[in-house]
Amino acid sequence: MRLITLSILAFDSLVEVKESYQAALEAFNRSLAIAPNNESIRNQRDRLQQFLDNL
Repeated sequence: MRLITLSILAFDSLVEVKESYQAALEAFNRSLAIAPNNESIRNQRDRLQQFLDNL
């Protein structure tokens, strides 16, 4: 029973982490409006999105 509880807590933590990263990605997307031609920012955003998609 304890293992199941720990598994649920770990999953909940992972969901929270993903939500935090998603919020960071949204902030990153807003930064593109400030520097729309900055390829480095776009590349970082794409890497972060790929990371989130793989979680």
